[in-house]
Amino acid sequence: MSCCFCRAKFNTYIMCMNHFSGAEQARCHTHKRHYLAMCPEEWIENFTGYINENRWQGVAPKDDGLFE
Repeated sequence: MSCCFCRAKFNTYIMCMNHFSGAEQARCHTHKRHYLAMCPEEWIENFTGYINENRWQGVAPKDDGLFE
């Protein structure tokens, strides 16, 4: 699996979660399923680690606890 597609799906999920709030965020679960299916677990751990360290070069989540 290509890292670019994986990272794009991960960013799409974050953009969706940033756009919607409350119950409307349920719309984003499809995007989450996509990145979980496409990305190796190690990559997801790296992505979330970079976010927590403020080193992520993708979309920044508005909710600091999105991946906790």
